[in-house]
Amino acid sequence: IFTESKDEYALVLFGSENTHLRVCEGDFTNIYFHNDDVTTANIDMLKVLENEVGTNMKTTGDFLNALIVAIEFLKVQCDGLDVKELTGKTIILLSNLAGVFNQVDQETLTSIISGLRLLDIDLIVIGPNLTEEPETQEQSQGVDAIKEIVEKASGSSYTFHDALNNLKFFAPKKTQARGQPFNFEIGQDVFIPMQMYVKNSEFSTKMSFETVSKQTNENLHKIRQYRKVGDGTEDVLDEIDEENGNGLPKTTAKIVDKVDIVKGYRYGSTLVAFSGIDMEMSSIKKEGKQLQLLSFTNRENVSQLWILYF
Repeated sequence: IFTESKDEYALVLFGSENTHLRVCEGDFTNIYFHNDDVTTANIDMLKVLENEVGTNMKTTGDFLNALIVAIEFLKVQCDGLDVKELTGKTIILLSNLAGVFNQVDQETLTSIISGLRLLDIDLIVIGPNLTEEPETQEQSQGVDAIKEIVEKASGSSYTFHDALNNLKFFAPKKTQARGQPFNFEIGQDVFIPMQMYVKNSEFSTKMSFETVSKQTNENLHKIRQYRKVGDGTEDVLDEIDEENGNGLPKTTAKIVDKVDIVKGYRYGSTLVAFSGIDMEMSSIKKEGKQLQLLSFTNRENVSQLWILYF
């Protein structure tokens, strides 16, 4: 979202009480396509995942059927596209793998594996540890099935915990290590100048502001109008978009009052109205960088790993 990536995706829920399919209509139930076509990431989808998606105890979620539908959906979406336009196709399955209650059909597994291979789809499974003993009989069937699919389709699997640590590999950020001067205070008025390097740092998004309407949150553009004045009347001859120089139809431009024009902060791909008061409230004074020695500790409290010998 924050890097404004052009990657497109679709959210498919399985185990849903409602059924809404974009492909394979009539063949499966309890599978719901949240968006009918692939789209770029946005803040609205985060709100859906946080507020609307939850555990449903009334229906069961068959992840094998969901994989079949997802493969067919990717096939339809990619049909007709130039190979050069695609950098990759990926299905991320998030499940506890306990939703398969019928005997797993080998023909179904073969169909899924063949579909993944044929369309060159990368499969990523996020769920329980596949090397540990499953908790239930249903989960045991699901783990055995997904093991075969991952192995034969050259997929990868992560536990729920490991998946969080591996998310950083999806959008690596190139940084150049630069030393920062610090004063290490070891006593009153006793400082040691040091050069320190940051090993891990949080990703900070660039501040991007645009002109928006306070009433509608819509992005605004400056329009240059040419008017013909005469006999007490004014006629608009032409309108030019000052940002790209393109001409506009005479009836499309809507004038916005100056009091309704504010800055809009671009939060990912979403524009949020940002007034002067909001700007003042968000301004945080940063303190200087320094290290201070608070106290010493006993030798036995320090692990051997952290002791350097010179």
